[in-house]
Amino acid sequence: YNSGLFAVSDSERGLAFVNWWKDLTGRHAIDNPPEGMFVDQRFLDAAPALFPECHILRDPAFNVAWFNLHERRVTSSSQGWLVNGRRLALFHFTFCDLDRPGFRDGIAPNVFEEQPDLRELLLEYGSQLKVNGNDACRRWPYTYATFRDGTRIRDETRREFRRQLIAKDWAPHEVDESHWQAWQRELENSDRREAVHQALASSAFLRGLSRVIYKLGVLRKASIGGSAPRGTSGRLASN
Repeated sequence: YNSGLFAVSDSERGLAFVNWWKDLTGRHAIDNPPEGMFVDQRFLDAAPALFPECHILRDPAFNVAWFNLHERRVTSSSQGWLVNGRRLALFHFTFCDLDRPGFRDGIAPNVFEEQPDLRELLLEYGSQLKVNGNDACRRWPYTYATFRDGTRIRDETRREFRRQLIAKDWAPHEVDESHWQAWQRELENSDRREAVHQALASSAFLRGLSRVIYKLGVLRKASIGGSAPRGTSGRLASN
């Protein structure tokens, strides 16, 4: 199920669902489709079984997005925007490239040929975003990209943090940022040592390869009756 639109009642069961979802996403909301994980959404697949009162919204006027445009046609009319001839209730602008306009990452490349009115909808939305300061907002740095001192947090650090978070069941206030900065520094030192080792190994390999190539040249020259290069054995050349 897609969570582009959802609503939760202020009830005991509603709060039970929210807490269940919160606990899962707090530790397992990662983008790793090969392992069956896709941020917050895969957990919703189990929601109808665990929470029978859950209702699945199937109305095509809601949550129109690039991934369901094959079954939902968006058109402009004097009454406003329509989807399959009905009033559009909610368009999900995920993956929209509002500068072109279109969709990022090569998604739905021929969509405007099939649904020409959709271009106008994206232009209208992009215009409203600009009026409301979107150009400035897009330049804001991602808060969780770095440590407090501005050092970029590496992916390896994030993976190890998550592994330990799950294994040790930390509470948020128990996280010591200085510990993870030190862990990352040690990782980078290890990377540098490995890079030096690889460079030395590569250098030794190339030297050995050069010697082999040289000797192959000697043998080839000898096989066609040429003289041996300077510094090689006359016996090798005469053979």
